[in-house]
Amino acid sequence: MPPLARAVRPRFEVGVPCAGFELGRMHAEGYGVSDPDEGNGLWMALRGGAAAAWVVAPWVRLRLRLEAVVPLKHPRFVLEGVGEVHEPSVAARAALGLELAF
Repeated sequence: MPPLARAVRPRFEVGVPCAGFELGRMHAEGYGVSDPDEGNGLWMALRGGAAAAWVVAPWVRLRLRLEAVVPLKHPRFVLEGVGEVHEPSVAARAALGLELAF
């Protein structure tokens, strides 16, 4: 296909939606208070998303990935005299990348 035709009619690829599970550890250290402390906690979350790509050339793609993350178990970090300083919630993630096939 001539380059001009490809630029006028770009080709898109849509990936299959995917789901996943995350397991990790969070760590926090307090600072700027009279009695700083630190703590750890377990992080578990479900995630789901999809990806799409614009095929620039047979060996080049511009890929976009979008995900939603829902925490199942998440630590709460509290400083005495201040209260809760961190509580994870539902989040969105996006990634844009250049993919080269060789």
